[in-house]
Amino acid sequence: GTVVEKAGGQPRGVITYLTSLNSHHNFWAKLLRGAQRAALMRNYILQYTEYEPTALGRLFSSLSSQGVSGLLTSSYGFVNEELPFPVVHVDHLAPEGSKHNYVTSDNFSGGRMAARRLLDFGHRDIVFMIEPENFHEPTIMERLDGFVDELGRSGFSDAEDRVFHSGSNLAASMAEIRGRFPGFTGIVFDSDSLAIK
Repeated sequence: GTVVEKAGGQPRGVITYLTSLNSHHNFWAKLLRGAQRAALMRNYILQYTEYEPTALGRLFSSLSSQGVSGLLTSSYGFVNEELPFPVVHVDHLAPEGSKHNYVTSDNFSGGRMAARRLLDFGHRDIVFMIEPENFHEPTIMERLDGFVDELGRSGFSDAEDRVFHSGSNLAASMAEIRGRFPGFTGIVFDSDSLAIK
């Protein structure tokens, strides 16, 4: 006869998600939740961990001895250590030529879509605001490039002049925008974090 093995049984392994949930919004928690769902669908257990960034070597040593099947990570930069399991960086864009595994959004298209959304709502005087510390972050720069590209496609000759850096004093940043574009009606922010601020 034929015996059909039932799904389930022992988990295939444990995946660790190293991330920080200490944030003023729930974006990282939603990523964790999605990763957990995906792991469970494939019969893996997902465990969450948050760790002191200066002591990651101890964490990696501990995970190696526990025999985890893999590591997902976000909020901790790139893991460069040789580990006995695969590492996937979530919401990070690996440097060109890098051998890091990563999953990230199409940030260029995201920047274009944000600009297009405001334009479709009839806003013709929009700007982009970026936090200075994000100015060299590849994912953020792709969003900015997408914004500028969409404005260029829509006939704006001054798209790059519509980019502003937020300072610690957001009221001063708004005054600077109003000084150059007194009739502006919309802002595309570099991230949800800045939009929330």
